[in-house]
Amino acid sequence: MKRTLALCPLSLLALSLGAQAQDARVQAMGGAGSANASYLAAPFYNPALLSNFDESDDIGLLLPGLAIRGRDEDNLQDQIDHFQDLNDALSAIQQDPSNATQAQTEQLISQWQDALRQMNGDTLDGELELGLAVAIPSRTLGMALFASLRAQFQGRVNIDGDDLDWTPVELPNQDFDNLQSNAQILGLAVADLGLTFSHGWDLASGDRLMLGVSPKAQRLYTYLYQADVNNFDEDDWDNSQYREEKSGLNLDLGLAYQHGDWRLALSGRDLFKQDIESALVAGQRFSYSLKPRLTLGGAYDNGWLAATLETELTKTELPSLKDEQQQWLRAGLELDAFQWAQLRLGYRHDLEGSQDDVLTAGIGISPFDTLHLDLAAETGKDDHLGAALTLSFTF
Repeated sequence: MKRTLALCPLSLLALSLGAQAQDARVQAMGGAGSANASYLAAPFYNPALLSNFDESDDIGLLLPGLAIRGRDEDNLQDQIDHFQDLNDALSAIQQDPSNATQAQTEQLISQWQDALRQMNGDTLDGELELGLAVAIPSRTLGMALFASLRAQFQGRVNIDGDDLDWTPVELPNQDFDNLQSNAQILGLAVADLGLTFSHGWDLASGDRLMLGVSPKAQRLYTYLYQADVNNFDEDDWDNSQYREEKSGLNLDLGLAYQHGDWRLALSGRDLFKQDIESALVAGQRFSYSLKPRLTLGGAYDNGWLAATLETELTKTELPSLKDEQQQWLRAGLELDAFQWAQLRLGYRHDLEGSQDDVLTAGIGISPFDTLHLDLAAETGKDDHLGAALTLSFTF
């Protein structure tokens, strides 16, 4: 009989998980939003950009922005499928030895052990981001109400040597339903609900200085689930014993300087450090620190061509079973056809080397500059795939 192993939960990770990307336009441009985001997406990237708007803009609605991303660097999904087939075949021979010759059985056992051994330490991970916003730009004091969710997950298979230490003679007594090898799911989610305020000053030189702030209520969630590989069941996920949560307040700040078609920006997110630990599961727990993230970016926009480049000035700790950090360098390009349609390309590179380089692309449709439908996709090595969708209205 087919076992769940890590297949069911890890499949969900691969399909439903995705860097900061509540706006598909920004994701299509490599995720570079600190100097490039629209006023409506400003709460998610740089609150100062709420003051960067056209005179015709009175109110904007982002309902919603959704991004998903998954990576299977070890081809773990294929390995799991292969192991399950071998496991089922051995179980069938155990119940009826006439299903195979001795030579076939010995070869199958060797393949089973190799397949299990090769999965040791392999991971599958991904991200999910969701954003909602209502923005009212103003020359005096721009305001926006926003909500966002950022979730990161990682699954890992850990192989116990005892599951490998048996010979064909012991096949009749081998318990394929209670292996010591286990699979884990580790996750972190951060939910924000806040207000963004911004103001811009027109300088005597003709340049413009913009400052923004986003006070927000914040809730952190950790998740740690572990079970042996043959009893790993998604029906157990909602059990509260695997979750921990913590509430607090946090703050984002942003600064932007506009000189003609050029813009320089600095954003700081989650300026108050937050610490949280996971539940204790099978004698293990992990701790996570949500630390301030500083990003410096520049952008050029002449109406039909937009280009942007940004770098994170701080390293970000990943909720990872590998104890990883990341620090992104991002770049993007957009061609705009009379504010009716847009074509976008982007690239990002992890300066820490924990993540592979990613190429991004997307399109936008914006009839009458009122309805905006933005789509983005990304790809990288090791079966890295991602997608984003944003529906917004500006009046």
